Amino acid sequence: MCFNDAYDVYLTNQDLTAVLSKICNNVLHKEFDIIGMDACYMAQLEVAAQLENCCEFLVASEEYELGAGWNYERFLKPVSEKKLAPSEVSSLIVTAYQEEYACVGEHTLSAINLTQR
Repeated sequence: MCFNDAYDVYLTNQDLTAVLSKICNNVLHKEFDIIGMDACYMAQLEVAAQLENCCEFLVASEEYELGAGWNYERFLKPVSEKKLAPSEVSSLIVTAYQEEYACVGEHTLSAINLTQR
């Protein structure tokens, strides 16, 4: 993920876990509430397993991401207006994605509760 064509470098799942673990342990001193992946094929079992100790919810697509990806304004506006639980924000992201691409046809985006082990 995070492929850089200019330098031919990228992050592996293990790199991502290492970076997020350092942030959780040394900066935040807690897990992230939500990690959202606005990229293709990130709701795979392997990715979820890598992130289960870094966040409560993973929001990602099991397949390809459509078009321009997420419409951040569609779900950030409601979040800015009132305090929502991480489960509510995760669901809101999925709903906003569904609304954005309703006319396109088939698409996937899931909110996965990683605390339900």
